[in-house]
Amino acid sequence: MGLSLAKIKIIINWIIMSKRQGISEVIFFFLLLMLSMSLSSHAQSSNTDFQRAVLNYQQSPSYTTAEKVIKLVQEMKTEPIVPDNYTILKAKGFYLFQQAQNVDDFKAVVEAFKQASLKAPWKAEIYYNLGLAQEKAGMMEDAIMNFRLYLLADPSTHRDEVLMKIGELEAEKQKASEVKLKESSPESIAAQERKNFEDLLKKIDGRRYTTSSGRIEYIIDVQGEFFIIGLHYLDKPYNCPGENCERRKIQGIKTVRSLKGQGNWLDMTYIIAKDGDEIVQRNHFTNGSSNDVVYVWDQK
Repeated sequence: MGLSLAKIKIIINWIIMSKRQGISEVIFFFLLLMLSMSLSSHAQSSNTDFQRAVLNYQQSPSYTTAEKVIKLVQEMKTEPIVPDNYTILKAKGFYLFQQAQNVDDFKAVVEAFKQASLKAPWKAEIYYNLGLAQEKAGMMEDAIMNFRLYLLADPSTHRDEVLMKIGELEAEKQKASEVKLKESSPESIAAQERKNFEDLLKKIDGRRYTTSSGRIEYIIDVQGEFFIIGLHYLDKPYNCPGENCERRKIQGIKTVRSLKGQGNWLDMTYIIAKDGDEIVQRNHFTNGSSNDVVYVWDQK
């Protein structure tokens, strides 16, 4: 175990006092030897801490693990040697950035710079580049984090520019959060559901949906906001409106037709498929059972 910096300072003070007070050369050189050994041990300990911090970042990249690496490097006399593959991956990121045209392209840029950061997580430039790519990819929170790491690693270069970017991204993130909150309100959800239903109704207006059983064809025609529900005996012309037809207002995605008091029926529920290609008639009975009859859009 190496001595702490505080203890090393004490040894240095002893050496200075010993020299002034004329203590024997044996004791003087013994103190110098202790100092040399302590400094060497401290350097080895610092290097071990650095290697461990880099490994922690590589295993779990985060603001905290990156901050640990950056602060340890700032305490070193010389910056660690940058691996060649860091430069290669950084160059890949730059190339992809120049070619990027959409969000997915910029997400690929982000991945390239992330891989570079794993090789040299103390380099300020990689966090700046990550922030720029994440901003383009719409990853606002991640961009803010990496711009802050850039300022931690290099507090002076581009400081005002980066602080301005952080401020803009914070404002944009807040605005997006407010919009999302508004969109998730019961009123907004209900309004969107109404719009979706109105769009679907326009899409299926004029369509005919059919299903058959034996020599009977069951028909649902969509006319504006109404279902025209009828049955067609295949050996006779289809006569609608007539005694075998019913006009029913469409209530929504589900339209319920009550049949209480009519034998063992409870109700029929007509359910329009999301794509508008089918209408399901769900029959509910007094004994608790149910079945589905599927009407398919007749595109003839």
